[in-house]
Amino acid sequence: MKNVLRVLGIGLFIGLTGVNWSPDGRDGGGGDGVPAGGTRLTPVTSAPVEKRGNLIWCATFQMAWDRAKKDFGKPIMLEPASKLADDLNLHPFDPAWVDDKAVFVTGGSAKAGVEQEIAAGMKRLGAGDSELMKDMAPRLMPGDLVFFAALKKDLAFPRPFGRLGNWKLAGTSVPCFGFSPEHAGADKLREQVKVHHYGGENDFVIELLTKDAAEQLVLARLPERPSTLDSALTATRKHLRDDAPDARWDDLVVIPNMCLAAKSRFSELEGKRVRGNGKTLTQAMQLVDFRMDEQGVRLRSEAAVSFGCAAQPARVEPRRIVVKPPFVIMMKRRAAPQPYFAAWVANGEPLRKPDF
Repeated sequence: MKNVLRVLGIGLFIGLTGVNWSPDGRDGGGGDGVPAGGTRLTPVTSAPVEKRGNLIWCATFQMAWDRAKKDFGKPIMLEPASKLADDLNLHPFDPAWVDDKAVFVTGGSAKAGVEQEIAAGMKRLGAGDSELMKDMAPRLMPGDLVFFAALKKDLAFPRPFGRLGNWKLAGTSVPCFGFSPEHAGADKLREQVKVHHYGGENDFVIELLTKDAAEQLVLARLPERPSTLDSALTATRKHLRDDAPDARWDDLVVIPNMCLAAKSRFSELEGKRVRGNGKTLTQAMQLVDFRMDEQGVRLRSEAAVSFGCAAQPARVEPRRIVVKPPFVIMMKRRAAPQPYFAAWVANGEPLRKPDF
């Protein structure tokens, strides 16, 4: 068995069934066969979710926007008006809701060396060269202002989970990990899975514990499809509890390997003038890369905006908790009011073994 967790991006499938089970070729209980419908990156959690499309959000774009607001000394109002800009102005994200070692935020002019400052910040995070700055740099003018945020998280499970072979989830055969009732050492592994809520196989909220007790890795299946990512997070957070019990002795926990990544340019913002200061928003970009396999979970994200002139319940029957599309992924500091990463996974496209 290999070490099971590192944080970078998160996808999880958990199945709780009885003792008799067969992972290979099993449908996971739904048989819905949701085909791949693409993956979309959003800078705000108010974005609508789609039935078959994945949706990713990470706090980096909001943090870069907030830094620009701070330097401008007021909300950034664009002309022509932009609902997206209005949403960004209304929902600031405090970098303290992550942690100092995992986040980097800066801003300044190209001629004053902001690119070098970004490179130094990325080195401090251990995140390598900025992929976004490679894309943005050729279009930057000396007088342009650049506001940048990056986030890097790597989390490890206390004990390795076991490999469970391939399961068919959302029409895709996916290598999975976790534990079964017969799994050697399952008693200890059950302590790593907290069941915050269970209302049925399509209605549950679970948490995977990591070595960092200040972090929460939460996965949920919701009984009804939410209208927005924010409503999905609200429906998930309301079930979080301090006294969540461990998984039960007869629970089968199955987690899919996952790679959830996207890079996007937010054209709705680009080319618009900033009211009152003569600047034009020239570039708005973000990338998010979240991966998980039996060795761990890892999250990387960058965003940049440039402006230019111009106790255990009694057992009744074995439960079934299967994290399969559609499901919610949320990463947050335990004491923070808001998550720093969230995704709505509606198809099998990201369910695959990631390349670390």
